[in-house]
Amino acid sequence: MAKYYVMECYGKPPIADIDPLERYPGGPWISGRVKDVPSNEQFKYEINEDYPGILKTLYLAPSVPLMHKKLAEILSNVGVDNIQYFNAEIADPETNEINRDYKAFNVVGLVSATDMEKSTKMHDYNMSSFDNDFDKLVLDHDRIHDDLLLFRLAENINAIVVHEKIKELVEEADGLKDMRFLSDGEWAG
Repeated sequence: MAKYYVMECYGKPPIADIDPLERYPGGPWISGRVKDVPSNEQFKYEINEDYPGILKTLYLAPSVPLMHKKLAEILSNVGVDNIQYFNAEIADPETNEINRDYKAFNVVGLVSATDMEKSTKMHDYNMSSFDNDFDKLVLDHDRIHDDLLLFRLAENINAIVVHEKIKELVEEADGLKDMRFLSDGEWAG
């Protein structure tokens, strides 16, 4: 049985905050649904002048999430086939430089894989089945097909869960040292 982890990115301080330059179609981009957006769509972001710094490998903002092209290449090369990618650029208002090393992305599909008995919720209520707030998340690995490499967790769609193969490849890659992979009981959100 394969092991799975929640994929996070902490960044290296000082961390640059980014903002989309316009409201993009198809939201919310964390729903797990296919987005009907032309493949040549250009998503534009800007580093927030109040919070400049170093760009992270992965931004999971619900507007339209972004990942560095190195991470996208690893995911594609390992066989992840449930992500839509779109061209993106990040403008730096301080230097006027444009960074095109990122891809806007959409993870397609949700998987219900939380062990609710072993997980600890932050509170006893939730407004829907996909917005549980966890103090401690424990996955039910038996409910995940071993050939599934990456997915959003149905019980909390902010969590992107990855196969151990992805964890190993990302940890070996140069330039992706700000990525973290949280095992059972380590992720809260």
